[in-house]
Amino acid sequence: MYHPDFDRTHNITPGKHLYQFYRDKTDYLSLMTAYFRAGLAQRHACLWLVAHHVGDENAYRALKAQMVDLDLYIDTGAMAIHSAEDWYLSAGRFDGDQASQNAGREYERIKAAGFSILRGSGDVAAIPLEDWAKLHAYECRIGPWINQNHVIGLCAYPIAQCTLSQTKHVLETHDDVLVGTL
Repeated sequence: MYHPDFDRTHNITPGKHLYQFYRDKTDYLSLMTAYFRAGLAQRHACLWLVAHHVGDENAYRALKAQMVDLDLYIDTGAMAIHSAEDWYLSAGRFDGDQASQNAGREYERIKAAGFSILRGSGDVAAIPLEDWAKLHAYECRIGPWINQNHVIGLCAYPIAQCTLSQTKHVLETHDDVLVGTL
């Protein structure tokens, strides 16, 4: 559940490339709604990339249950919810160049709209397991971009899909983990 000191408790600052493991859809939605509520409360532009196994509509409903004024944030461009598959995949395969271009365009869009910070999150469950080596290379590229810009990036990983080797890659390519009690 969201609390006012969410960012301070979790050491969330612009330029941070974070990760979080989640167990199931309920765990994921609880984490993400708190993360985005904290961002919207601070006037960050927020981008939520939701995998099909969760669904854009379920994400919207979970956030709407926490924020009655969610539609106002969406209408003003402060909050956007998109398909992670559409963002990351091309012909069903992970495309790091497409994902990087999408991130750059979104960052330029929010700056043009008057926002100073982009807070985003993507669900790695959208990426086919056979493409996780490409994902690791992308994480190595996108991390420095996040660090150099007014971006907070949170990568959500389904713990049940992560092998020991993949978990090691997650630890190597991110600045920090989101920790603490939600």
